[in-house]
Amino acid sequence: MPALCCRILSSSASVALGFGALLLASEFYLSALRMFGAFYLLFVAIGTLRNASRPAFNPNLPETHHSAKALIGRCFLVAVTNPAA
Repeated sequence: MPALCCRILSSSASVALGFGALLLASEFYLSALRMFGAFYLLFVAIGTLRNASRPAFNPNLPETHHSAKALIGRCFLVAVTNPAA
């Protein structure tokens, strides 16, 4: 639920700042945003392929605890950068 709220707030902020109108008016900025998105997806794909050979869980590693602030920040970044949402 917090990720959804952060997603809505970030979308509302971008609308309030006029990014939608800027992208409609300028083909260059729209193309630049598309290229950035394509390179980001390529970056994620390469990282996934590099980590595919590693086991997902290692019982020998110590358990790490993250603060609520760190988890909310991570959820916010995932929600904002998620192209499927």
